[in-house]
Amino acid sequence: MNMGLRHYWKLFFLWTVSTAVIAHPHSYIDLKAKWLVTDNQLTGIAFDWQLDEITSLTLTYDIFQQMPYPQAMKQIAEELTQNMQSSTFFTHLEQDRQPRVLYLQPNSSQAEQNKLKTKFSFILNLDQPITLANTELTLTTYEPSYYVSMAFQNHTDIDAAQLPPNCQTQLIEPNYNQVLQDYAMSLDLGETADEDLNLGKQFSQKVILKCQ
Repeated sequence: MNMGLRHYWKLFFLWTVSTAVIAHPHSYIDLKAKWLVTDNQLTGIAFDWQLDEITSLTLTYDIFQQMPYPQAMKQIAEELTQNMQSSTFFTHLEQDRQPRVLYLQPNSSQAEQNKLKTKFSFILNLDQPITLANTELTLTTYEPSYYVSMAFQNHTDIDAAQLPPNCQTQLIEPNYNQVLQDYAMSLDLGETADEDLNLGKQFSQKVILKCQ
């Protein structure tokens, strides 16, 4: 790993490897997702993550000084994939309240720069396709410590174009109280949250896919 990316991972991936991670949002990722359907079966989900400007700058500044844009984006995608794959990209899928196994589609991850923001794209496949009839799926994406906020900005950020007409998608905002919000906002960069609270999950949205 080059020195620029090593500096970045110390900042951005501290929460993936530390047992005493820091909490509440200091970094923001806008999510987009697309249901992937073949023959009325859900086979996977395609994701776009757009990092905020400060995180993007921290990620890209040094590496852009060292190599051309195509090579830089390729290396960034490889590093993100390597660091995120063990956590399945902080993404969870349940079918009728039972967890389903997701795995990264080989060679699907890529990165690109859009003005001041970095976009990271990848596809998560299901271990077994899900027939989209008489079932309900729940999709969540969250970083457990809530150091990073991960959220869809609008229900239109969930692409349902491939879904059959008997299926509907709903975006549900988190339901938390003021006490929890005040606690999260009170934590500074050097402070840690109570792990039992699982802040990220409590502040996470839910995407519900219901099929008749």
